[in-house]
Amino acid sequence: MNPPATRSPTWATTSSCEPSESLPMELEGLGEHIHQCTALFRPWQTLLSAARSMRGAVAARAITVICVIAAAGAIGWVFI
Repeated sequence: MNPPATRSPTWATTSSCEPSESLPMELEGLGEHIHQCTALFRPWQTLLSAARSMRGAVAARAITVICVIAAAGAIGWVFI
């Protein structure tokens, strides 16, 4: 039988009544982590940005896009 899952965290993200301090080594590690994450997700961010641009262009010309899709479908249906 599995033990019951606890919902409360076993760690804290704040310091209690003391100013939080960061060591230069911690900041360096954080900088490296952020650099690796941005490098890893950069292609996805580019793709997302392009998709948002396309969505804006399509939304501005919704009726034209619908008509072009319907015409292409009709032409495809006739020739199949």
